[in-house]
Amino acid sequence: MLRSQIMNKPILLCGSANKPLALAIAKNLSLSLGKIMLDRFSDNEIRLELLEDVRHKNIFILQSTCPPTNDNLMELMLIINAVKKAGASLITAIIPYFGYARDDINSHVIASMLETAGVNKILTIDLHTEKIISFFKIPCVNSSSTSLFVKDIKLQSFTAPTIISPDLGGITRVKILASQLSCSNIVIIHKHRDQENNITMLQTTANVHNQDCILIDDIVDTAATICMAAQILKSQGAAQIIAYCTHAILSGQAIENINNSELTEVVVSNTVLLSAAAKNCFKIRQLDIAPFLATAILSTLAP
Repeated sequence: MLRSQIMNKPILLCGSANKPLALAIAKNLSLSLGKIMLDRFSDNEIRLELLEDVRHKNIFILQSTCPPTNDNLMELMLIINAVKKAGASLITAIIPYFGYARDDINSHVIASMLETAGVNKILTIDLHTEKIISFFKIPCVNSSSTSLFVKDIKLQSFTAPTIISPDLGGITRVKILASQLSCSNIVIIHKHRDQENNITMLQTTANVHNQDCILIDDIVDTAATICMAAQILKSQGAAQIIAYCTHAILSGQAIENINNSELTEVVVSNTVLLSAAAKNCFKIRQLDIAPFLATAILSTLAP
């Protein structure tokens, strides 16, 4: 256990989005994963049954709302509602990857749905935009994966690396990470989309010739952005190009894009369960965020 004792041990439940992560967190907390039955009726509606006594208990529910996004989101809503009706005293939803975060209207709707279902607090990691926190009337704690990435970067053999943001939206994230690495080399890449939603990118600052470049982003979805960034950096003489991305959605042709890119490696966390193809991709390496989340849970239990 990370602390010698936890008064009134909480119960950790999970949906089907990422059970291995839930088991790893439970292990870090010296807890058994709470029992829940999730099944489907013949029409594919979710069938849910709590197999734990949650009355007057402190309940944590882990569920990333990653693809299949709507199914995972609905599971989360139903689990929250079931736990609420069963008399839980406090319900915290741990949503490592918060889906529907790329549109303010959708994010606002999801926040309202979670509150209506009965959740009391949200724990999440690297929201696509901090603005989402303001959509909640309940506490929403958005933690950063920066410390996880900094620790890994320090273990590598990079020499005076250059820290890269693949778009203007990631400037704050990049500056924080660079500061923790005591790195003064920062490059911002401007991303533009045309009317057909195609991405064109132009580098606007710094010299990356013979530099090890570290791309930092919150989500790697189709991987088009980081692959195009890698192509530009390589054309300007970059040595290694390594991307650190928190949430490995990896949809569409993402694996093919990464395999065919100038990227040396893509390092991701396990907020999202990797597909078999992603696990077999030699360019993708996954870091364990379970200890980080276990510490976050403990912080909410502190007197």
